[in-house]
Amino acid sequence: MKSPTSMKNPFMKTSTSMCAAAALVAGLANAAAETIVIDRDYNDGANIAEYSARDTTSPFDGLADFANSKFNNGTGVGVTVEGTELRRPSFFFEIPTGYTSAQISSATLRFRLHEMNNPTEELAIYSAALDTLGTQDGRYARSTFSDESFANSGLRISTDAATRTNYEFDVTSLVKRALDQNLSTTVVAFRFQMMDDTSLEGGIPNNYCLLGFENETPWSRPALTLEVIPAPGAP
Repeated sequence: MKSPTSMKNPFMKTSTSMCAAAALVAGLANAAAETIVIDRDYNDGANIAEYSARDTTSPFDGLADFANSKFNNGTGVGVTVEGTELRRPSFFFEIPTGYTSAQISSATLRFRLHEMNNPTEELAIYSAALDTLGTQDGRYARSTFSDESFANSGLRISTDAATRTNYEFDVTSLVKRALDQNLSTTVVAFRFQMMDDTSLEGGIPNNYCLLGFENETPWSRPALTLEVIPAPGAP
């Protein structure tokens, strides 16, 4: 009779085999995962847009009077230009076609905080799921300032944040939610504004400065990075 220690355990063998198979499948999935960085270099810049809208009334009324579709290099968020303008810039990212929300394992928004000028309120990130990058002109840019499609995401930069620094935020749920809307074209847009900005006083600079897509340094430009899982049956 075999001693208990020498007897084979069929359950242990089966469990070991199952774990090994699961690990193999997981390893293959990870190896096949795709990283997509949507920035100025992706698709020759065809999947991005940026806008900077400005309220120049006194007191600020929450409606844009002027705007442009490129930052050139950087733009303010909050009260700028000797306190005469209230600015809200935004970055738009078009998700490549053919992907579903189930395939997005993670999504990260990156942008660079270049400078600050005595901000009194936190910088808030608003988000919208849209079906267009916009017309990339002044008229459309003005509409982004008060577009109610944008909702407060809860993501923040504090008034004592470090400048000359890249910040990254997990926006996976926002990208998934946009894809779940099954729009003909899926664009995830992010608008930056200071909290309670229309209550800010004119005449006193009070702002953050962000760098845009046109900045000459690639790693300083905004980007949306997607980690994508292959669709079932994909080669």
